Amino acid sequence: MKIRDAILAFFGVMAFCPAVCADDVLRVVCFEYPPNLVADRLGAVPGSPKGAIARVWEDYIAPKAGVKIQWIGPVPFSRAMKMLEDGQADAIQHLSRTSEREAKFIFSRKPIMWGRSGILVLKSEPLNAVTDVSQLEEKKIVIIGNGYIPPFMVKNRNRLLIEEVYGDKAGVSVMRMVVNRRVWGGYFTFPEVLLWYAALEQRQGELKVISYPGSDVMEVTYAAMSRSTDQTLVRRIDAAISDVYGRYDYPSLVKDVLRQINR
Repeated sequence: MKIRDAILAFFGVMAFCPAVCADDVLRVVCFEYPPNLVADRLGAVPGSPKGAIARVWEDYIAPKAGVKIQWIGPVPFSRAMKMLEDGQADAIQHLSRTSEREAKFIFSRKPIMWGRSGILVLKSEPLNAVTDVSQLEEKKIVIIGNGYIPPFMVKNRNRLLIEEVYGDKAGVSVMRMVVNRRVWGGYFTFPEVLLWYAALEQRQGELKVISYPGSDVMEVTYAAMSRSTDQTLVRRIDAAISDVYGRYDYPSLVKDVLRQINR
């Protein structure tokens, strides 16, 4: 009798357990975006990504939301986006907001990643700061096609010489086009990514990042979740992100990762 009662009680609890009980695993698809997310480079748990944004998910968002992160990848960026759109993942590590993406995904109210932007140029370039668009006349700048473009470039798009690159290796392409003098400069939302790639090819010393009007304002990215993800889980993640916002300094996390890599 006691055994039967115990079994009935167990299934009774399972039947009336809120939906969140089953949503304790969050599938986060990731793509390499050093030093924010790097695969198996820092000697932690094999198979899990490392880096600043990985720390934000593991150390801040997951504990607050009461979930366990199941990392998928790293995979190429285009595949990560497709997996998120198809519901093969619940969230992606971070994403800039655009009107096209907002139609496909659910973005967190608060950002999870931020930093100062700039234009990557050769260190020999005399200009150290762009203060007016006239300084960029006849200077070609390469950007990521279909990616985020800062307001300064959007406003002056018809006065700028812009070249777009596409593909999963676009960041590397931007860096190489600058160091090989195929373009004057390269824009990437977070230029430390380009400097990382340059360092891997021992060319970081040839480059510098210069400011432009508006680059004093932090660029931000958000958590993006699939529209197929359980809405209870979406609300939990969003609430956790809002709660931990301001409890960590993202640029400092990036510096910590760089220090570990450079040891």
